[in-house]
Amino acid sequence: MNKFITLCLAAVMPAAVSAQKCMTSQKVKESIAAHPEMAQKVAELEAFTQQWIANNRAVKKTTATTRVPVVVHVLYKDAGENVSDAQIQSEFPVLNAAYSKTNANFSNTPAAFQALAGNPDMEFCLASKDLNGNAFSGINRVSVSSSFNGETDYFDPNKGGVAPWDPDKYVNVYLVGLTNGNLGFTYTPGTAPAGEEGIVIDSRAWGNTGTASSNQPNDKGATACHEFGHYFNLLHIWGTSASGCSDDDGVADTPPQDGESSGCPTYPLMDNCTATGDGIMFMNFMDYADDACMTMFSAGQVQRMQAAIAGPRAALVTSTVCGSVSVSTITQTTARIYPNPANDRVHIRLNRPAELNVQLVNSIGMVVLQQQISAAEVTLNTSALPAGWYFVRANGSEVNATAKIYIAH
Repeated sequence: MNKFITLCLAAVMPAAVSAQKCMTSQKVKESIAAHPEMAQKVAELEAFTQQWIANNRAVKKTTATTRVPVVVHVLYKDAGENVSDAQIQSEFPVLNAAYSKTNANFSNTPAAFQALAGNPDMEFCLASKDLNGNAFSGINRVSVSSSFNGETDYFDPNKGGVAPWDPDKYVNVYLVGLTNGNLGFTYTPGTAPAGEEGIVIDSRAWGNTGTASSNQPNDKGATACHEFGHYFNLLHIWGTSASGCSDDDGVADTPPQDGESSGCPTYPLMDNCTATGDGIMFMNFMDYADDACMTMFSAGQVQRMQAAIAGPRAALVTSTVCGSVSVSTITQTTARIYPNPANDRVHIRLNRPAELNVQLVNSIGMVVLQQQISAAEVTLNTSALPAGWYFVRANGSEVNATAKIYIAH
């Protein structure tokens, strides 16, 4: 499906609230209704996304896996909601398998859809540093009062919640006690109200041990795979409407679909929008099948996520709080990189001559320029590069650093 998404225009009037596995569409509609100026920003982001995909369709990611640091805020009223470290940690192998196309149940994907599957090449980790740079477990536990509303108060410190940590450095996950069958939600890029950037998940649907192990059929960690997809700008596979074939998810290789799936359907599954051939892609992580039956992202969905990493989520790529990864940042005390934004030239001026390997890396990890220097200054010709975010890497015996720049033509 690849019609232009009208989310920002169709979502200005909220629909009636009802129980649903994922509340993302509803929350986004409410946010845009309350902040109409978001509609234009979402439309601009969609235009950027489609243009980025068109420009990079033939480009294959060949370098480093994208590492994503996560801080887990556990907001609990009782022992049952105060899930164990083991349960929290059990989610990460699930996420990392799904986002590297190494999940064991991928083999259950019908052959016709295996051919369309993509590898996001992303790795999630618990943050190893807190906001002050101190050693940290990645888990922030907060006891809340009985009056705490687990459906609305998660982001508000005045109501017992936790303000999101810097979203340029962390993906904020909130584990809370949701009700009415709701499993979670995520604001897609550009739609979060101020101070509400994060992923909210029912604590019983996170991981595959502890309280999750008895939460069938949502007991294998696929809820987080779904919600992180939203965080990186994936929509539900059927689009933003509850039913009908006039809406879609902006992805060319996901078949049109008339609403959500459930349970573990048998292939092929037809519906009003795709009534022939291989049917709908019910096993996709962005549908609503049972955890055990979610097996894949499509290659087109991977491109959308890569566009999000190139745009609204670009800062996460340079975060230094993810486990053992250690990346220093060039500052004016060691070097000057200018101008920023840049146009056709990027200049690097060191305090003193040094032997360095300088690379310019795009947001999906590809080295697009490389130069060896043994001087105090170097100029990179960026005139042939597409506009966007890039990373300057300078490595040598005295400097091992990365800085983010924007190239605008």
